Parts: sequence; C-alpha cells; structure tokens
Amino acid sequence: MKIIIVNGSHRKDGAEMLSQIISKADGLIIGTPCYASGVSGQLKTFIDRGHFVIEQLLKDKHTIGVVTYENAGGSSAYKTLKTLFVFSGARTVGKLVVKTAFNSDPLQNSKTKSLVKKKAAKLLDSIQSNKSSLLCRITQFFVLNFGLKPFVLKKGEAYQGVLEHWKERGIPHRAI
Repeated sequence: MKIIIVNGSHRKDGAEMLSQIISKADGLIIGTPCYASGVSGQLKTFIDRGHFVIEQLLKDKHTIGVVTYENAGGSSAYKTLKTLFVFSGARTVGKLVVKTAFNSDPLQNSKTKSLVKKKAAKLLDSIQSNKSSLLCRITQFFVLNFGLKPFVLKKGEAYQGVLEHWKERGIPHRAI
C-alpha cells in the first residue's frame, strides 16, 4: 500500500516525475497553506502542470485534503482541493481544515493532533475496504462521460497520450 503526501510545492520541472509517482499510489494527501483566499501558488501551478483532471490521474485513489489558515479562506482553499479530487476521479475520504497562527506548528495542539490521527486511520480504512460514495461516483461519471471524453475524442491524435493514460488506468475511452 502506498500513500503519497504532496505539500503544495514542487521541484523545478519535476511535475512529470511527481505525476508518475502519484499515479502508482493507493492514497494521496494533498496539503496547502492558505495565505489569502485559496491554495498556495505552488500547489496551483502543480495542479495545472500535473494533468490531474484530463488524464484522470487520481482515478480510484483515496484522498484527503488538508488546509491550514490563519485568518480566512480555509474553506475556499479546501473547495479547490475537493473539486480537483472529484474531477480527477478520486475517492474523497475526508478533509482537515485547521485554523492556526502564522508560522506555528498545528500539531502542537493536542486536539488537532488527535484529529490528524483519526483522518489518517480513516484514509487507511478506506484504502483497505475500497469504499467510495455513490454521489462521488455519479459526479465522476458525468464529468468523465459528458465533459472530458467528448472533448478528448474530438481532439483526435493531438490527445492520443491522454487516451493512452486512460487505457493504463482502465478508463473506457469510447464515447458512450
């Protein structure tokens, strides 16, 4: 069992390498600080370069989104992560949105530390039992079949690489 943690930063030109590592994981925790009203710029760049949605990189991966914030915006940052998860084919297991003082360690708070342990246990249980919600599966069906597939199939040869990624992930790539 592999769980990958992405902390919102990336190495220069390392997006493809990280995408390959993520594609082999069973679970994924993506965390980001929220400085103003959304995910960090580094994470946003990685999301855009990582081909998460178009390649369905997170198909059937169990995920948790983690956001730390000081003043406001934690909920909107998590909404970005949840949208990424759902549109990328993931099974969203939970979230952790923690209000914390700037430059502090949120794990110094015993309540937060206990919550982290519970969320980690929930992620492991989800991976082992291979559960996903019906609403999540329905949403992903519509995103894939009525959003992504028509777009990719219309592009033809230009998107052959995407079709190859879908085939590797067991995603039917014919129009429904």
